[in-house]
Amino acid sequence: MIGVNPTDLQCIQLLQGGPLTAGELARRTGLTTAAVTTMVDRLERAGFVIRTRDTADRRRVSRRTPSGAGQRRGRAGIPALVSAWRDLMGAYDIRDLQLIAGFLGQVEEAIDTAIRRHRDS
Repeated sequence: MIGVNPTDLQCIQLLQGGPLTAGELARRTGLTTAAVTTMVDRLERAGFVIRTRDTADRRRVSRRTPSGAGQRRGRAGIPALVSAWRDLMGAYDIRDLQLIAGFLGQVEEAIDTAIRRHRDS
């Protein structure tokens, strides 16, 4: 496979929208900044993320997904992931998949709500 866990995939997905600082990633994932740093270190070694310094404030470092060759290398494992996902889904009929999708949607909402409550407390 591509060697990333679900939280890594969430980070990669968030960075597809543009560069984010460690603090911004921490707020969006519910992780600590230390955990985000560890995750970004791992994703940077794997070629999924690069760090860039802000030109206006050199102390500010953003993380983003690479472009060009780095992006191709980082995404090389995606077809295997998609293939495995399709194989898994092929074992279920449409009603099962709708039930699973509904459940996962509710789980995501519950997690988002819990993260917001934790941040606001």
